[in-house]
Amino acid sequence: MKMHLIKTNDDTLYQVLHQEPETKQLDLEMMKRKYLCGTVFRKDGMYWFVRKIKEAQVIEENLENE
Repeated sequence: MKMHLIKTNDDTLYQVLHQEPETKQLDLEMMKRKYLCGTVFRKDGMYWFVRKIKEAQVIEENLENE
């Protein structure tokens, strides 16, 4: 399963949990509780329900054939 991420201008990483069209009338606070997220972004006509990734480390694997 691929994890969808958003990186903001200040290099903060967020995991995308759910997206909804902005045209729907939503109770954003209820939706935040439903998806256990603390942040909602609004961009390109969509609400993006996200969770901040507090600590992340890039791990690179060498996939060359031996």
